Amino acid sequence: MTDIQTASAVHAATLTLDTHVDIPWPQTPDPRGETARCVDFPKMRAGGLRAVVFAAYLPQGPRTPEGHAAAAERCEAMLRAIRATASGEDRRIVSRAAELEALRGSGGFGVLLAVENGYAMGEDLSRRRCGAASAPAT
Repeated sequence: MTDIQTASAVHAATLTLDTHVDIPWPQTPDPRGETARCVDFPKMRAGGLRAVVFAAYLPQGPRTPEGHAAAAERCEAMLRAIRATASGEDRRIVSRAAELEALRGSGGFGVLLAVENGYAMGEDLSRRRCGAASAPAT
């Protein structure tokens, strides 16, 4: 076996994960098809990437109840947009290591959700699970 064949075999047997992909907002391209973005599902398939963390980036704004409420609304909308394209066919939203491991050898893709910047939480720590209420049951 050549070095390239060995490397290809190791890559194919490894659960590969891109740990941070910000989604553009509000014009979010649909990652189910080819896009100008560095990461979409066709590129993931071509490169052997099995899972991705799509991140809802929240820019910092005024530290007021109104500012936090607007950030929470944006957060929820971004997570809904990710969910709308991340499940179906060979894609599924995952939130546990065992779910990621189950993808190994399946040919399917795992999508993890993330929120960058705790601004939407404001001073209410119960909001730390932004988007959890509308997350799929596991």
